[in-house]
Amino acid sequence: MSITMTPLQYFSLLSIIPLAFYNHKKGKGHPLPYFFYLYYPLHLAIIYLLASSL
Repeated sequence: MSITMTPLQYFSLLSIIPLAFYNHKKGKGHPLPYFFYLYYPLHLAIIYLLASSL
């Protein structure tokens, strides 16, 4: 195990930027997350159906 950081690990320092803007308040409800709840299983089902038809 090395004490020094690899060049890829320096990108983790970029996470400080959004964390600096965090104001400890919950965001307003937005319908976009529900899209992802539907999109993820649907696209997997479509991929499965396409793969099984070949």
